[in-house]
Amino acid sequence: MIEFRNVTYLYKNGGGGVKNIDLTVNDGEFVVLCGRSGCGKTTLTRLANGLAYHFYAGRYDGTVTIDGKSVRDMPIFETGRLVGSVFQDPRDGFFAKYVEGETAFACENYGFSPTDIRARVAAALGAVGIENLRFAELKKLSSGEKQKVAIASVYAPAPKIYVFDEPSSNLDAAATLALADVMRALKADGKTVVVSEHRVNYLMNLADKFVYIDGGEIARVFTPREFANLSDAESAALGLRTPRPCAVNLPPRGDSGGGGNAGLRLNALSVSYGKKELISGFSLSLRPGDILAVTGTNGCGKTSLCRVIAGLKRQNRGEILFNGKKLPPRKRLAAVYYVANGADNQLFSSSVRDELLLGLKADPKTRERADAILAEFGLSEYADRHPLLLSGGQKQRLTLAVAFMRDRSVIVLDEPTSGLDLTRMRHVADAIKTASVSGKIIIVVSHDAEFVNRVCNKSVIIGS
Repeated sequence: MIEFRNVTYLYKNGGGGVKNIDLTVNDGEFVVLCGRSGCGKTTLTRLANGLAYHFYAGRYDGTVTIDGKSVRDMPIFETGRLVGSVFQDPRDGFFAKYVEGETAFACENYGFSPTDIRARVAAALGAVGIENLRFAELKKLSSGEKQKVAIASVYAPAPKIYVFDEPSSNLDAAATLALADVMRALKADGKTVVVSEHRVNYLMNLADKFVYIDGGEIARVFTPREFANLSDAESAALGLRTPRPCAVNLPPRGDSGGGGNAGLRLNALSVSYGKKELISGFSLSLRPGDILAVTGTNGCGKTSLCRVIAGLKRQNRGEILFNGKKLPPRKRLAAVYYVANGADNQLFSSSVRDELLLGLKADPKTRERADAILAEFGLSEYADRHPLLLSGGQKQRLTLAVAFMRDRSVIVLDEPTSGLDLTRMRHVADAIKTASVSGKIIIVVSHDAEFVNRVCNKSVIIGS
């Protein structure tokens, strides 16, 4: 049993937190933490697994206990044996070079026998459907594949409690259903599961209760029936994503019509990752103002294709033209702005405002534009805060704000809505639409069907 009793935890330097938390998670219970970006969901998971006390600077009151023992006073290795954690960015928990080693890592640390470790690794990889990746290098995996490895590495030592922070953010539809199956098996095995999540529809038949956090406090606890019966208007008022299933429903790729050479064209493009060719003979035409959704299963080549378009990677064959002229990689770097998946690796400045001004002449006009974009993305109040003190969703919005600060003809966004609630997702969608009206071409890699249907005007499925 996990018990929060009158818990307040506030990060230093104004980084948010939670307050007045009273919550009991019973043994074998499946609890979903939901609420707007930055509301405190992740902080609750850090309190449950002990990281808030041992790795983050903050002021705290109250007690968090597991089976009557204080988490704050528990050695972190002891908490780790009880609580397995899957982070929003799976790379935060990686230690090994290969999938097999990463999956075995915790088991080795806790002194399991070699025979037991081999059996546990095989079972964990099988549970999340990545047996074929056993000997793969982690750095060569897609974001979704890395997320699966993170889940397997937590599954292997079989802790009593599982804490997931936005586990579906980088997973395709099939992988999300597979994740739900893993969670269902954990619940059937009597494990306690706590999930912080925005995309909740895959959890509707799993959760025992939904805990809604608002402004760092528990505002309401829903039964599954109460949560499922929320109307779209009620969910929107709470900043929540729809609890109902959602699929991409857009016209397929193709020429947008119109004459001339204006726009971006890919001719018979072939793309590899390492020695493996992922995409062959791919052609596409996009006109100014187009917003293309790029979808497909994890590891199919979506990100590799976008890195080629952005000039960060060379194609094997084929050509890319912009406004009728061939565009080699060096020139694509100047024409295309690429926002990669994983916000932490794209933030370099000491304040949110300075992140937008990085590399630009900080004159009054530029600063005014930066402040306007921060307002557009709901980040004005954090302008002077260090970027790494933001929540996951806030960091994601900041990387998008930086992209819109740059005056590029083509913007490529890789999973731009990871960690975003409904309200912020809609803000991002509106900003993208505004940019498209000005003639920019925007390419969006996403598994977020609710977002894609709202903002894109055409789609392509890689690997279909």
